[in-house]
This record gives sequence, C-alpha cells and structure tokens, in this order.
Amino acid sequence: MITQIASFDNLFQNMNISPPIRFSLVLLTFLQLGSSYLPAQTSQQSVSPVSVSNANWFDTARNRSVPVKIYFPAQKYEKFPIIIFSHGLGGSNDKCAYLGQTWAANGLISVHIQHLGMDEQTWKGKIRPIKGLKDVYSQQWSGRTQAEDIRFVLNQLDMLSAHETSFGRLLDMSRVGVAGYDLGGLAAMLLAGQVPPDQGRPLHDLRVKAIVVMSPPVADQMISPPLSYGTMNAAALFFTGSEDDGVIGPTKSWQRRIPFDHMQGQDRFLITYQNADHLIYAGHIRSSKSQDDQKFQANIAQATTLFWRAYLKDDPAVFAYFHGPSLGGITGTLGRIERRLQSTEIRVQYSK
Repeated sequence: MITQIASFDNLFQNMNISPPIRFSLVLLTFLQLGSSYLPAQTSQQSVSPVSVSNANWFDTARNRSVPVKIYFPAQKYEKFPIIIFSHGLGGSNDKCAYLGQTWAANGLISVHIQHLGMDEQTWKGKIRPIKGLKDVYSQQWSGRTQAEDIRFVLNQLDMLSAHETSFGRLLDMSRVGVAGYDLGGLAAMLLAGQVPPDQGRPLHDLRVKAIVVMSPPVADQMISPPLSYGTMNAAALFFTGSEDDGVIGPTKSWQRRIPFDHMQGQDRFLITYQNADHLIYAGHIRSSKSQDDQKFQANIAQATTLFWRAYLKDDPAVFAYFHGPSLGGITGTLGRIERRLQSTEIRVQYSK
C-alpha cells in the first residue's frame, strides 16, 4: 500500500501539482483503484468529482455563528448521506480536508464545522499558545458547545431539506453520521448517547446513525465508564495510536479504548496504529514529526469510507466485510483492529 501511495505522489509531483491538492488526488486515486488489503467487492466503487462550498450560519438561539465548509459530490443525481465533522481543539473547518474530499468523492456529503472560541484563533499569533489552549480546554472539556454546534447544523440541514432548495434536495437526512477528532470526537459520542461528562442535560440526537471518533478523550468524572458509554446508541469506529497521549488534554493512550470497551448493544470497532501519536489525524506542523502522517491518513480515509458505506449506505458486501474473517486486513501493517458486534457481544481482535 505504501509503495502505491508513494508512486502516485511522485507522479502528481512531476506534474507540478501543489502538495495539498496532490495529496487529495493520491487518496482519491488510491481509493478508486482499491486497496490490495481488501476483498474486491469492498473496494470497487466509482469516485466522483468533488465540489466545495463555504457558509456562515447563525444560531439566533445561542447568538453564535457557526462557519461550515461543505464537501459534496459534483454529480448531483441522487440524495446522499450526511457526515458532520467536528475538529479538535485549536483546529478549523479546513482541517482533515483529506476526509472531506475522500468522503464526497465516494458519495457522501461532508459538512466540516468551525467551533468559534476553540478554533485556531485560540493559539495563532499568541505569545503563549499552549497556555491559551489549556485555558480553553479547561472551559470546553465537556464537549457541550461542540455538540450543540453540530445539532444546530443538523437543524439547518433539516430545514434546507424540507424546503427542497437546490442543495437541500441532495440531503438524505435519514442517513446521518458524525465524525470528530479529540474534543470533536467527544461531541460525536455525546450525540450518540454518551452521558455528558458534566452530568448536565443529555445531548443524544436520534438522527445520528453512526459515528467515527479519532482519539477519543476520556474525562475524569464521577460516573462509571459502563454507565457513561453504555447508553451510546450508534455504530462506532474508533481510532487511536500506541503513543496517543493528549497534547493539551489529560487522556493517556491506554485510556482511548475505554469508550469502545464499555459501549453496549451496537457494532463497534477500534483501530490502533502502532507508533502513532495524537497529531496524525490532522497532521503535524513540524516536518520532523510528519513523515508518517500521510500513510496513516490514507488508511483512515479508506477505513472510514468503508465504515460509512457499511453503516450509512447499507452496502451489503462492505457490511459483510466488517462482520467477516478478513477484517484484519483493513489496517495492513500499520496496526490492528478489534471489533465487538451487537449480535454476539464477543470481542474479536485482528492484527497483521
């Protein structure tokens, strides 16, 4: 897989294509051709051109702006499932563009939210950026603001769909997923039914059918993990790494698996990458740390696309793949996958 990615990257580099666009093209080409680690029936799907649009929606009830970047299939011929993506602390709706591009190219609409007050403005140009991030984390550790931003965006999409605007006619609001990174992942879990860490008003949203959580944060709280995560009611795919200690937040790498371990009654999967840290998902800033980012991100894009196809697009072949004996190949040599299925509640671990 890595050799294939490198060869495609070299090809597009020789064509003088800029690195961000080149990386998206590498991912799209890789997904179009299919991974050698996957059965043919799971990797064969047409890849569509992608359109990108920006908007700034205003939540009058909270007196709050919610900027969004929307990736959607340029070929508008049907209704598409919806993914809401929530960035981590200090991020923006430009982060994880490789996911938005890949998901939209594979028949999904990906709406990336920018959470004002916990976005990149918390650290850019600051004399003490780490202190600023820690201060914001201490204020937003419950995930409530991010979850409410997502619910507002879902309400906006519902309205657009009901009024059958040109964009609204593309929205299949019966098939909604939420994905997030770190505190954004906490927001996804809250909407899936996790008991809020602050033990306040529940944020469960029945519109959410499946979630993807990259580097799930685990807050110190009085409520026990079985009670906190046992109420989650959506299929889930979790990602972590063997070195995934929090950079700002206190969660250690070994704690990242706690939501997976304590969910009940839903299909859930945990991918753990070997030698991967907390910053692989959005990419490191320092080049000395970023050499492996692209190979992890290519695998994340591939695995999440398959997960959405299985649990939002109801692709029977891909669903069977997630339940079958060859699932261990989904990470290649990068790590391992574990699963616990609703039907059996028996844990199965795969590794290569």
